[in-house]
Amino acid sequence: MNISERRRSKLKTVVFTLLLILAGAALAAVMGEAFLRWFYPLPRYNYMRQHVQRGFFEYDPMLGWKGKPGAKGIFAGRSFYSRVTHNERGHRSSVPPFVAGKRNVLLLGDSFGWGYGVEDDEIPSEQMMRMRPELNMYNLSAPGYGTGQE
Repeated sequence: MNISERRRSKLKTVVFTLLLILAGAALAAVMGEAFLRWFYPLPRYNYMRQHVQRGFFEYDPMLGWKGKPGAKGIFAGRSFYSRVTHNERGHRSSVPPFVAGKRNVLLLGDSFGWGYGVEDDEIPSEQMMRMRPELNMYNLSAPGYGTGQE
């Protein structure tokens, strides 16, 4: 065996060893990923899509989504179960008639203002009108809304 053949043989051995190490690392990464996904699944962040499919919200070209007018049903998550009713405009509040002398208050917000996880009579606008009868509360909140959508 001459020098060039020894170099070729040594090069093949080094390349083969590196490929084995790389294959072992890839296999370990795949097995680690499978283990973590099985025993520690990621939380589900697609809650809006689920509720759109259930009929509480609909697509809006400007806002992304909005409340579906007249939607009514059970809104459930991992830790809550509540009845939800949207008015004829797609908002989760009663529409008080305009009364002279009463203050009109517009509530803008996200899931907190909308009342995510609570019954219809427990949403902030309804509680405010019970505590302060001189107010007319108009709740235009929707889950997931940010400042740009409000």
